[in-house]
Amino acid sequence: MFFRLLYRTMCGVILIIGTLDYSAWEGDLIGLAQKEGFDECAIAQASNMEEAFSVFFENLPVLIIADTSVEGGRENLEMLKTEEMYRHIPVIVVTEEYQANLYERLYTYGVDRLLTYKELASGVLPIIAKPLLVSSALFQLQIMRSNELQEKTLFDFIRLDLLKPYVPRTIWNMVQKNAAAQKLEIKEQEMELTLTFGDIKGFTTVSQHLKPVNVIKFLNVAFDTVTKHVYANDGDIDKFIGDAFFAVFKEPANAIKAMVSIQRELAAIRDKHLQDGDIAVQFRIAVHSGTVIRGNVGGNGRFDNTLIGDAVNTTSRLEHESPLGDILISEAAALKAGLNMPRSEMLEFDLRGRDKAIYAFPYFENVKKGLIEERY
Repeated sequence: MFFRLLYRTMCGVILIIGTLDYSAWEGDLIGLAQKEGFDECAIAQASNMEEAFSVFFENLPVLIIADTSVEGGRENLEMLKTEEMYRHIPVIVVTEEYQANLYERLYTYGVDRLLTYKELASGVLPIIAKPLLVSSALFQLQIMRSNELQEKTLFDFIRLDLLKPYVPRTIWNMVQKNAAAQKLEIKEQEMELTLTFGDIKGFTTVSQHLKPVNVIKFLNVAFDTVTKHVYANDGDIDKFIGDAFFAVFKEPANAIKAMVSIQRELAAIRDKHLQDGDIAVQFRIAVHSGTVIRGNVGGNGRFDNTLIGDAVNTTSRLEHESPLGDILISEAAALKAGLNMPRSEMLEFDLRGRDKAIYAFPYFENVKKGLIEERY
C-alpha cells in the first residue's frame, strides 16, 4: 500500500557507546522513550566504535550516550554531527571530568549535553535524557508525516495520471484552471465550435466475427489515427461511442484539415490490410459548425460535462449521410473555413428533427470534380 494515514509504530533504539554499567537507568530510559511516543524501544550497548556502527546503521538511534574514553568515539561523534542526515540525533557525551577545550569543541559540533562520571552516578541521566527524547520523537513524527504526505502525493499523481487519458483535454484543462482558482464548479458556457462525428462502416457485422479482445484492437487501429490528427490540429476528443468518435475544434479549418488527414491515413492503412487479407477500417465523417452549450448533465455526485445543442444533433445525423471514406462538410463549416463552394453545387439534406433543409458536400468528391480547391 502507498500509505497508512492513521498511525504508524515509532521504534526507538537508545545506543550506548562505552563499557560503563547503565543497567540502573535502562528501565527509566525505555519508559521515557515509550511515554514520548516510541511504542517499541530498546537499549543497545556497544563497547567500541565498530560495534556502535553496526547498531547505528541497522537501527538509526533516537538517542546516543557515548563515553569519550572509547577509542575514536569523540572524532566519530564530531563527524556524525556534521552530517545533515544524522545531526538531528541527540547525543549525550560522558567524560571523566570537564575539560574546557573538550567542552567547547563538542558543543561547537552540536553535542547536546556533556556529563561527568560523577554527575552520571548522581542519577541525573533520565532528567537530562527526557527533553532530548521529546525532541527526537517530534523529529520522527515530522518525518513520518512528511513521508505520509509524499506517499499520498505520489498516490494522487498516479491516480491523476491514470485518469487523465480518459477525460477530454478540454475538461482536464478546465479542472486544472478551476482548481488553481479554488473553484469547485465547472459552469455552463455557450460557444461557437466546429463539430466532427465519424463512425466505422459495418462495425456491427465485423464485430460478430471477432473475439472481444480483437474488437478492441480493431477499434484502436482506427482511433489511434483519429486522436493523433485531432490533437495535432488543436482539437479535442469529446468522447468515443462504440465505433464512433466525437471531436471538437475552435477553428473550422483545423477540423477539416484533421479529418482529411485521418481519411488519407486510414486509406493507406486500408490498402495494406486488404493486401494482407485483413479486415479494413473505413470511416464516414461529417463536419458542421454552430452554437453549443457545454454543461453538466447528471446528478447525485455523478456528472458528465458534455456539449448540448442543435449543432451536435445535426452533425451526428449528417454523419450518417456521408459517403464512405469521404468527409461531408456542411455549408456553415465551409463558410467559416473559407471553402468557396456554391450552394447550387451542394447536396440538400432533410435531416430528422429539423424544420429546414441543410446543405453540405463531400470534400474529396468535389476536390476531384474541381469544384473546390484542395487545401489540406
